[in-house]
Amino acid sequence: MRSYSLALLSVLALGLTLSSCKKEWTRTKVDTGGVSDDADTDTDTDTDTDTDTDSGDSGIEPPSCTTTMNDSDPEDEATGWYWRDALTVDFEDAPEEKDIISIADADGNPVAATYEWEDHGETVTITPTLSGATTYTVTVNCLEEQTFSFTTSHYGAPLEISHEDLLNRTYELNLPGAHFAEPPGVGALLGTYLENPLLASPVDITETEITMLAAQGLWDDEGVPSQDMGMDIFPFPPSDWVEAPYFSGDTEEIVVTYASASSVTYITIHQVHLEGTFAADGSSLGGAWASGLADTRNLGPLMDMGSAEDVVCNYLASFGLPCIDCGDGEELCLYMEAYFDDAPLIEGVVLDPDPLGSSASK
Repeated sequence: MRSYSLALLSVLALGLTLSSCKKEWTRTKVDTGGVSDDADTDTDTDTDTDTDTDSGDSGIEPPSCTTTMNDSDPEDEATGWYWRDALTVDFEDAPEEKDIISIADADGNPVAATYEWEDHGETVTITPTLSGATTYTVTVNCLEEQTFSFTTSHYGAPLEISHEDLLNRTYELNLPGAHFAEPPGVGALLGTYLENPLLASPVDITETEITMLAAQGLWDDEGVPSQDMGMDIFPFPPSDWVEAPYFSGDTEEIVVTYASASSVTYITIHQVHLEGTFAADGSSLGGAWASGLADTRNLGPLMDMGSAEDVVCNYLASFGLPCIDCGDGEELCLYMEAYFDDAPLIEGVVLDPDPLGSSASK
């Protein structure tokens, strides 16, 4: 175990070093030969005959936007785009105008969106109101008209089943196989100590609210998941269901385990957020991601770093990654963000809301 942990810490050190290196560059704006303000003043001082000839008859005016789209995400003709993901558009240079982008569906209906420009103004993040299984076209009007089209995945299409049919279905979130985006260089390391799936199920649904229940799962030798009946469940309070089939919920904490040859370590994650979108037929859960504050207080022995509560945070601080408040005044937690692959429905599995007996239930 010690050699394994030391190897992981070496990878951690390398990851932190690499993530701290930022590539910087500058762009040189191309002179497009546009008419200057002085030229406009000169035109105004010409005779009436000259002014009339230069304006209305030719129809030529200085371009008000003089750059072009360089790249986009999604790319043109992309498919399977998750309906809640933001789009990005990169420009060669910062556009002089910002009101140059529009989005429409396949029928030409305009799509509402918000636009957030980066500080240097060359990249814009677009958050549109999309639907599932729909094709959209983004048009950029600047120096020239440029477009790109993409099609969303089936997630985001209206439910084809009733709320009653969706109730108590259980979905398998592959926690060890998740992509840990946060913290940079560290999430993947902590992810190696997560060895069990997370199971999620809607246990109450009304027209306006959905209540989710989560539990730790176990895989058998054939990879079939079931509920770990030796662990308590993690209830989520009711949350908005107005954007069905999308849900978003929060709970105070969940506890997952890591079992070594000699012991079991309980890993507490505080202030857990979980969201995702049910497939229209209820067969899977897509776009799911979770975040929370991973408590490092008892992870020292697991990583062969000693038993002090602050040993992990002290080590990470030496790489410029300080721990943050766990919610109890102790700065011993790391913010984690994990993105899951599509979570399939587990046939025949209904979560037990009281696996430890009523006296131990939350």
